[in-house]
Amino acid sequence: MMRVVDQSAGAGWGWIKEAFALFKAQPMAWIGLTSSWILLTLALYNIIPVLGSSIATMLQPGLFAGMMLAAREQQEGRRINLSFLFAALRLNGRALVSLGAIVLLVNTLVVLLMGALDFPGEIAMAANGTPDPRALAEAISNKMGPFLLAFTLVMLINAIVWFATPLMAFHPMPPTHAIRWSCYALVANAIPMLLFSLMLFSLLLLAALPWALGLLIWMPVYALSNYTSYRQVFDDTPPPAATATPTGSS
Repeated sequence: MMRVVDQSAGAGWGWIKEAFALFKAQPMAWIGLTSSWILLTLALYNIIPVLGSSIATMLQPGLFAGMMLAAREQQEGRRINLSFLFAALRLNGRALVSLGAIVLLVNTLVVLLMGALDFPGEIAMAANGTPDPRALAEAISNKMGPFLLAFTLVMLINAIVWFATPLMAFHPMPPTHAIRWSCYALVANAIPMLLFSLMLFSLLLLAALPWALGLLIWMPVYALSNYTSYRQVFDDTPPPAATATPTGSS
């Protein structure tokens, strides 16, 4: 039986520090894992016409779940290797690909919404027409609402997948249960997760300077912080009687 643990507002920094400690213990293995993940994703996007981006999106939860299994193996004192990238797909591949399909569907709906609202078409027309800063500013202002809505939807689905992926890596549950648990955890820890996201984003900006070499460290820490945050937010021990959990989501 699982339960969600409420974390302090600044808990995210501890998750990042723990992730960095795991990275330092096996740096080359983690650089190899995350680099292979990125290269495989880019290859699918660029080599397979039309369907490549869809396939890549559907595989993302499975590939990331493999890195969650690698993190657990390392924490238990074992060495990891590149084979872990596909380990979760071998164990629970159909459910993880289904989660990726849900992400793809939401992203597609967002794109269709933006197209239906002609964003950024109007802005492009304003920018390419007669140079008039006021017209461009007005076009952006008119479409700011739809843009914020689309941005919020994309960020929300990414936030939900953050916990859904390790949940499905460690527990044989369908995507709907993982999404429900993940939503519950995000609501219960809204402030810690928001500050944690800002910390990761700030570190990403630093890693991109001056030649983006810091990404070789940031990407493994990002992946490992998914594991460390999950381990702190979710407790697999029986909950106390007063603790509320989502009904029927074991």
